[in-house]
Amino acid sequence: MRRGTAFIDAATFGLVEFDESAENLPGDVRSTRAVTVYTPIQLAGDTVWLPARVSADDLMSAFGGAATVHRELVLTDVVLDPAGFAAARSGAYARSHRMLRDTAAGIVPLVPDGKGGRVPGGAARASQRFLIAGVAYDPGLTYPVPFGGLQIQDFNFRGKGEQFRLLAAGVVNDAAWSARRGSAELSLRAFVQLLPFSNTRYRGGREQEGEAVKTQRQSFGAGVATSLGAVRIGLDLGVNRWDFSRDDTASASFVRPSDTFEGVAKLQAEAALGPTTVSLTGEAGWRQRWRAWGLNGGETPRPNWQRARLLVVYEKALFPLAKLHLDAEAWAGHDLDRFSAPAPSRFGGVHIRGIASDRVLPERLGVLRASLSLPLSPTVRGEAGVDAGWVRDIDGVYRARPLSGAGFGLTVPGPWGTLVQGSVGFPIATPGPRRPTLELFILRPLARH
Repeated sequence: MRRGTAFIDAATFGLVEFDESAENLPGDVRSTRAVTVYTPIQLAGDTVWLPARVSADDLMSAFGGAATVHRELVLTDVVLDPAGFAAARSGAYARSHRMLRDTAAGIVPLVPDGKGGRVPGGAARASQRFLIAGVAYDPGLTYPVPFGGLQIQDFNFRGKGEQFRLLAAGVVNDAAWSARRGSAELSLRAFVQLLPFSNTRYRGGREQEGEAVKTQRQSFGAGVATSLGAVRIGLDLGVNRWDFSRDDTASASFVRPSDTFEGVAKLQAEAALGPTTVSLTGEAGWRQRWRAWGLNGGETPRPNWQRARLLVVYEKALFPLAKLHLDAEAWAGHDLDRFSAPAPSRFGGVHIRGIASDRVLPERLGVLRASLSLPLSPTVRGEAGVDAGWVRDIDGVYRARPLSGAGFGLTVPGPWGTLVQGSVGFPIATPGPRRPTLELFILRPLARH
């Protein structure tokens, strides 16, 4: 469904501004809102109103999830019918750069026609494949986590308009698939962890000796999503497999948790409101078996848990290729424990720059984030950000205690056609030792399909 509002100049009856929105769209873009502002230009004694600025916000479905895209186009120094236009356009057509055209049916590529021109054609949604190698260092993990393998993002999987994502990187592996079926979107996801990580217990900012345990998690899930007006609603049902083993530093009196299957149900509603996206999520988990565990079996078993999350994201293009990102996130839960709390971690659902994995186990958590990414040169892109959080932990020791950190990242071209991405995070307020987090990845694009 499309609707819009047109603003007309009273003197010339020219179109001054057009505000258009669309919902329940058939493609990857589920809903969109675009505002086009026109400016008057004189042509042969007549007044012509032409687009001067276009601002658009899209809510897209991607690999079973959703993402928002903010687009801005500003036209300055517009000249009508300039001298030498045909030659300049022919020169642009002859270059090897990728060219796109925005049409009523979406973005389509302009491909060479073999005669010095360009025509609409080809597939706009190419499959991207990368060889990936790298390492992530997190003081909360037993060892630096190596990555090495293949990354795939395919927006036209099997040539049927399906989406497929794969990260086969060794220690941790992730895959997702999604497809449109009428107004519904079906999805599958899987996560495989090949080696266990040691999980250390902190209370009141102090490491608890003898309570470390090795954890290994696998997960599989299926989901369905649809749009109700401008709101995307999704239901995901999944199964986690938790396996635990003794850590070398564990006390002899430490009773390890039970190996178990865990069912998880998640309901999410998300809407794009201009440059702002609002998301509300509720989750519940049920463990197949969960006996008393911990030092002398003193941890009360909580086989069932619930938690909720509210996320508000705002993004703005300050100038070409520069993006400001602001978000606020709040978590709350009931009957949470060491393995269900929304703990900030490298592979969890909550990330705070510079904060090591599993330093706190929140029952209530609020986080504010701000970052700016921009080009530092034609080939180098940088990002700087600051995160601040306030936590109340499941033990009741931390009440509105701060968590904060800052980080900086760079993306630069590497040798042999590679792309190098590196980032470092510094803890500002954190329990436990203050050590930085580090990530370094090298990506080698393969041929597009």
